[in-house]
Amino acid sequence: MNDRRKLANGKGIWVIKAAFPDEPRKIHWSDYIFANTMKKYLERLGYYVIVESADEWYNQEAADVVVVLRGDKAYSPDRNKPGCIYIMWNLSHPSTITCEEYDAYDYVCIGSLKEEYINDIKSKIRVPVRSIPMCVDTEIFYPDEHPYEDKKYDWVFVGNSRYKERKSITWAVKQKIPLKIWGADWDRFIEEKDNFVVAEFISNQEVPMLYRNAKATIDDHFDDMIQNGFINTRIVEAIACGLPVLSDYSEVLTRMFGDAILCYRNEQEFTEQIDKMEKEYSVIKEKTMALWPLIQEKYSFQSCINQLDCLKDECKLHYENCIQDVRAMSYEKEPYKESAVGLWYQEFHEFLDAGQNLEYEDSDIDLKVRLEQLRENFQKLTWKEQDAFHELNDVEKMLFEVWVKNEVDHHRLLIEKQRIEAENHIFKEKNAELIIKLQKAYEQKNEINEKLQRTYAEKSEINRKLQITYGEKYDRGIEIKRLKKEIESIKKSRTYKLARWMGAPVRIFRKLVKRFRNT
Repeated sequence: MNDRRKLANGKGIWVIKAAFPDEPRKIHWSDYIFANTMKKYLERLGYYVIVESADEWYNQEAADVVVVLRGDKAYSPDRNKPGCIYIMWNLSHPSTITCEEYDAYDYVCIGSLKEEYINDIKSKIRVPVRSIPMCVDTEIFYPDEHPYEDKKYDWVFVGNSRYKERKSITWAVKQKIPLKIWGADWDRFIEEKDNFVVAEFISNQEVPMLYRNAKATIDDHFDDMIQNGFINTRIVEAIACGLPVLSDYSEVLTRMFGDAILCYRNEQEFTEQIDKMEKEYSVIKEKTMALWPLIQEKYSFQSCINQLDCLKDECKLHYENCIQDVRAMSYEKEPYKESAVGLWYQEFHEFLDAGQNLEYEDSDIDLKVRLEQLRENFQKLTWKEQDAFHELNDVEKMLFEVWVKNEVDHHRLLIEKQRIEAENHIFKEKNAELIIKLQKAYEQKNEINEKLQRTYAEKSEINRKLQITYGEKYDRGIEIKRLKKEIESIKKSRTYKLARWMGAPVRIFRKLVKRFRNT
């Protein structure tokens, strides 16, 4: 942890977690390319940025902001990093994500512009949601200086088979379209593969030049992506290079790029759009070129990284406000805040008041119901809002941790407190015993003095005993003074006062535990 902070040299630390493996073949993964492009733009904002593979996700090093590029692997935020902000950016495989996974983050970004889908997620989870679609590095993906000259390739496709039949490729091969493919694992799906596949891999730096030297490209999506408005990264990259695109239909594509992009729903429409591309190519090409300012403004990495940076500030400010609200209400006794934290704090205090005023056993049932509702409402708060309640004052914090968080360790602390109080009572009793012993010692001393007058032999023996007695008296006197000071200190301590104040809640808590065990 210290090493990373040292390397950051005072800069904020951003960690980008992507699902590529920590192996040389990672350069073939789009997640690896996307994460490193993010790193480039974040570093320009003055941050120290680390890109981690799936094999490195769960290290314990320092981080201020963690952005998880959610693809086909899930990540659970590590809440042992105090103050760290966790942002999920879901770019693919949306059907594999649960509400519980979303709620583990501080902010969720969705790579879709489909309003119905975004609103549906917002209605199901408690953390803030924002739409940040797929973006493109406009420093390498940009239009050709001579876009209307003859091109080297007619139709191109960049992508792997994903070990399944892809409709756009199947139909293109079936109709003998002059298609050239850069991608792997096509042996099972394309007969005469050598006529179509140029290479199994093309670097991200070479793709822009390929797009600028082609007439058009085809594409398709996973079903859950196209249904929920997620757009393939290659589509945005192609349009940025001024390359016309034919893709499976999505209302989001039409909303983003209008009629500059051609779409199909089935094989018949695929064939019709191929013909349209051939017949109206110059018009479609001109419309595609006209999208370049839109790409720069809305779908560039610069634009999206700026949005993420603003989200970081928004999350940090919200967390700080939550902490301030809790401290103000708990320590300074300010009025309840009109916020999620303030409303729950009010409910918490109403529960405490109800618990203190219990007089009849029948009320225990109502208190149990209110406690369950209190815990349920607490779980509806975001993680940062829940975490803010660790700023409660000592009294409320103990009640909060025992009743709301129901943490065993804190319950043991409460039991330990009761044990200390019992020991204090024993110390008082021992102090009284010591006083009685001292009185007896003085009586023995008087008896010994009388015996000294009778005989020298007895006097010698008595003097020896007196020396022992005086030593015990001195030690006991020191012990008595120490115990008196300790008793006075305990009486003035917060723990002693807290014990007196907490008598009623502790009894209530024991009754609840007894009731729960009986049921």
